[in-house]
Amino acid sequence: MNQYKNLFEPIEINGLTLENRLVMTPMGTNFGEQNGKMSFLHMDYYERRAQGGYRLLIVENACVKYPEGSNGTTQLRIDADNYIPRFYKLCETIHQYGTKIAIQLNHAGASAVESRIGMQPVSASNLPNKECGAIPRKLSVEEIYSIADD
Repeated sequence: MNQYKNLFEPIEINGLTLENRLVMTPMGTNFGEQNGKMSFLHMDYYERRAQGGYRLLIVENACVKYPEGSNGTTQLRIDADNYIPRFYKLCETIHQYGTKIAIQLNHAGASAVESRIGMQPVSASNLPNKECGAIPRKLSVEEIYSIADD
């Protein structure tokens, strides 16, 4: 355990202090509801990690622009205000344990599946998707900035 002597020591990162260095990176759970809302399974999942001692949890990817930016049927959404209450509840729950929380923002781009989103995927270029070979529609510069704003 000597080689990990700092693991349980506090750390400050750009003004954010964590009680220890246990961080959970974003991992897809497929717990999202079909409408993109965070489910109670999510809340329990993340709460258990906070109870277990993680001091920074990064919530799995959340779609910032639906449907074109969605990458799955159980992906979280954060593209409208109606999704905020459950994220707020999660944050309040997690903070009880002294755990900080962040979220991975996502736009699927060329990885989106046309049959799921009901339209041609979009991307910064029209290079084919490596997995299925689908050719996305090339975004304009203005559209790219709009997605970044989302």
